[in-house]
Amino acid sequence: MKLLERFGRFSAVGLLSAAVDYGLFWVLQGVMPPSAANVVSMTASLAVNFLLNRRWTFQANGRFGRSAVLYLLLFGANLVVTSAAIGLLSSLIDARIAKLLVMAAASVWNFFLYRKFIFK
Repeated sequence: MKLLERFGRFSAVGLLSAAVDYGLFWVLQGVMPPSAANVVSMTASLAVNFLLNRRWTFQANGRFGRSAVLYLLLFGANLVVTSAAIGLLSSLIDARIAKLLVMAAASVWNFFLYRKFIFK
């Protein structure tokens, strides 16, 4: 599969996952701190993102356990980094805008890490 097609699929999966993530964040940030809302919303979109990227985007067939472990390790790192970034940025700008900016940045590094390490 060509890189551009793969990136298109990654983007479609990302948009679906982002809708779940951001939709929950939008609702929850009104009733809990933004960093806590981020933890809940990111966790909710985890399974959809992993399964669709594994099967449809990167068409990985074997080594499910390896992919799952690496994905969860990256998820944990993303959770720490993005929660900290949202916490910092939300002191300067609206938390919902901070979340969008951080999601965009995470998408870039995730595509390359998924392609090279997680679903190879």
